[in-house]
Amino acid sequence: IVVEVLRSIPALLLVFWCALFIPNVLGGGTSLFMGAAFGLALHAASYVAEIVRAGVLAVPRGQFEAAIASGMTRLQAARFAVLPQALRHTIPAFAACLISLFKDTSIIYIIGVVDLTQAGVIVSQRQPDRLVAAYVCMALGFFVVCRCIAAAARQLEKRFSMAGYSQS
Repeated sequence: IVVEVLRSIPALLLVFWCALFIPNVLGGGTSLFMGAAFGLALHAASYVAEIVRAGVLAVPRGQFEAAIASGMTRLQAARFAVLPQALRHTIPAFAACLISLFKDTSIIYIIGVVDLTQAGVIVSQRQPDRLVAAYVCMALGFFVVCRCIAAAARQLEKRFSMAGYSQS
């Protein structure tokens, strides 16, 4: 239920709640950055939980049963037989989730936390003649980081396929 609720709430709303609403209600003095980070972490955790669940369900039940039949405990079967296969299947989804999370960090500038987007906005406001350059640099920054994440995910997929795992 928690995962479904968190997945149905937009990331921006979670950031607002965690950075502004909850600290005011509880009377806490957390920083905007910590609240924003916690809101984004909740958002990402809900999607990661679904990715892991789907990965585990993608492993045929026979794999678990074979591990049990070979003398493993249920915990050992899950740890050594099911989870490695599940995680191998989820690498592309994890990469997509990480890329999405990185791009979602741009929403924290709305509450006043300086990030790549806010830095570009500040530059474009201080030097209006550099508006296009600031926004192109922001886009390039996001592009480079996202391409690096995608390349790392491809390398992980290749590594696992070379380690004797089949790509299915």
